[in-house]
Amino acid sequence: MKNTFELKIEQTQKLQMTPGLLQAIRILQYNSQELAEHIHEELLSNPVLEMKERFPESAQDASAEKEGGIDWMEYASRKKNDDISYRRWETVRANSENNYENYTSGYTSLAEYLMFQLQFLPLSEKEKKAGRFIIETLDSDGYTTETTEEMAGALSMSTGEVEKILTGIQRLDPPGVGARDLRECLTVQLEEKGLLDEDFALVMKDFFREIAGNKLNAISKATGIGTERLQGMRDLLKTLDPKPGRQFETGEAVQYIVPDISVIKGKDGRWHCKINDGNTPQLMLSAYYTDLIKEYDSDSELREYLSGKINSARWLIKNIEQRKQTIFNVAEAVVSRQQDFFTEGEAAIRPMTLEQIAEDAGIHRSTVSRTVRGKYIECEMGTFPLKYFFSAALERTEGEEQASAAGVKSQIKELIGNEDEKKPLSDQKIADMLSAGGINISRRTVAKYRDQMGIPASSVRKRF
Repeated sequence: MKNTFELKIEQTQKLQMTPGLLQAIRILQYNSQELAEHIHEELLSNPVLEMKERFPESAQDASAEKEGGIDWMEYASRKKNDDISYRRWETVRANSENNYENYTSGYTSLAEYLMFQLQFLPLSEKEKKAGRFIIETLDSDGYTTETTEEMAGALSMSTGEVEKILTGIQRLDPPGVGARDLRECLTVQLEEKGLLDEDFALVMKDFFREIAGNKLNAISKATGIGTERLQGMRDLLKTLDPKPGRQFETGEAVQYIVPDISVIKGKDGRWHCKINDGNTPQLMLSAYYTDLIKEYDSDSELREYLSGKINSARWLIKNIEQRKQTIFNVAEAVVSRQQDFFTEGEAAIRPMTLEQIAEDAGIHRSTVSRTVRGKYIECEMGTFPLKYFFSAALERTEGEEQASAAGVKSQIKELIGNEDEKKPLSDQKIADMLSAGGINISRRTVAKYRDQMGIPASSVRKRF
């Protein structure tokens, strides 16, 4: 074997991810909110970028547009300084009554709400101090995160003293807060409502798992309580709050869904897409900086800086437009394949894969995957994520068209919704009924789909 160093020229091909391509991929994956945030960040960092003004800006402009157009000379005379990049910002005094910061709403946390009530309990100062410690250990659902022994050790108190304080906290509003488990939480709520009679207390103490699992016949045999009475108890338990602390705000930002696409019916009777880009800022290059680079052509340092910023701005504008076109192409391909869904509902959804949409839109499968991420489509039946329309296919008998998993789930939900509550349909019965309708499906698949929809088993759904 020859071990020597030598120079060799070799021609190879490889894919290089340029900054522009990386930006295009990242922007394509953004949902509406993320894109708006990214644009605002770019506006702050790149002085060459400006937001386009949306015309008309006033009722006078609107009426002029309806009458045949806007008098731009008159508009320019009204807008004496239209360079928004260098307009002096008007300041508003912080204590002004028109300052919107004066109108921001605060929120009361669970701990603050409980501590306000704690001061009115007939407890000593030492016990109230211990009560504040216990309240601070509660989680967002309102349950204690430490055992009585752990709290007693941390407070240098006996378990009996801690139990007394904890019992007082559990009777505060909302009832059941400070409980150590679900059984105790619901028991306290029943007691506060005056519904915890002797039979109910027995069931909650010794047969809580059984009543949660709808094993009413077993409870009836062990206690002598009638199944109808037990059914009433179970129905009452469903009306209680298993997480009393969740009704309080946590201070976290609320996430709103902004649909990227609207589906409308065209004159041809088919459904078509419309891009919703009203919330996305429209960008343009600043005329000031494009003129500045021509004026100071001899300044190489300034020219290099501005050229970089202008190229970056152009790439951003181009990638945003490309994102808009790609979303439209993918959404139009989805809507074209799912015409029956928008007319007939969930049961009519057809099986569809990323590969099929990629072929229809003329793009790669990975591009379709990035496009549907976090995007929503709005129609007459509501707002759905684009991913919802991609569903696996199930075989049909007699060579019929394949059924989608989403459509089968809809049929399972409908069958369960129309069942006899005293004789609920088993998973095997549902599978047999679907098979009779031409859909080959096993009992295990029915059970899997039922679990995914959050529907309990027939033994739990049964009413007595």
